[in-house]
Amino acid sequence: IAIQYISIKYFDFSWPMWMAVVVYSLAFFVFGMMTTLHMNTLALKHGFLDGQVPRDGIPDLRLKSTLVGLLFVMTVRPVFYCLAAYDRFEIPYIAPRLPLHMFLFTTSLDFWFYIYHRAMHEVDFLWKFHKTHHMAKHPNALLSAFSDPEEEVFGFLVIPLLAYITYPVDFFTLWITSVYILYAEVVGHSGIRVYQQQPVTGPVLRPLGMDVIGEDHDLHHRNGWRKSFNYGKQTRVWDKLFGTMRARLEMVDENVDW
Repeated sequence: IAIQYISIKYFDFSWPMWMAVVVYSLAFFVFGMMTTLHMNTLALKHGFLDGQVPRDGIPDLRLKSTLVGLLFVMTVRPVFYCLAAYDRFEIPYIAPRLPLHMFLFTTSLDFWFYIYHRAMHEVDFLWKFHKTHHMAKHPNALLSAFSDPEEEVFGFLVIPLLAYITYPVDFFTLWITSVYILYAEVVGHSGIRVYQQQPVTGPVLRPLGMDVIGEDHDLHHRNGWRKSFNYGKQTRVWDKLFGTMRARLEMVDENVDW
């Protein structure tokens, strides 16, 4: 965003759509890889949840499709964001109410994700599209994209589209929010024994007992199958309201070194 601002403000050059797609896709990819590497570093230092059981790896037969899925996530989302909200003549800026917009967009996205995710578990003909992802009982960060193509398209493209229709925001707010959403998705599959909140929604929702941390989704994978719990990935608002929230085992307050 800063580079684009300098380009327009000081060089009078506005980025065409194709350039924005390339630059923001590359930035999204780099951030995703850096976050994954950071999770690996934290794992070496702090270990994993349910530490007596080793973390699942990527099956050899699914290695190629998983890597393709990661590339899909890292490129398709930025392309969608550009197509939905990018204006080449808009000077980059940070909205004064950015934290509020980020919170509302993220919570909106999590509402649609909750409906979709719960349906994938509880509707018979949809389970076949989600079953592959749940082959991992103790996932790691790379297994975020371990899923069938149909689920990747819906989960990583359709859900953000529904969130944008529900709560439209400007491109730069959308971009910044998407980075935090990606971070939370990686954390949710990392299995690291660290209390890591969703940075946007966590500080607001923790006093209400509705913040989401890595252990919440880890328990969803570990103990869930057809009927499950902890369906939200950015908050626990909808799990709380609809009665599908499960208590944490390790990351309870008395166990955390604050």
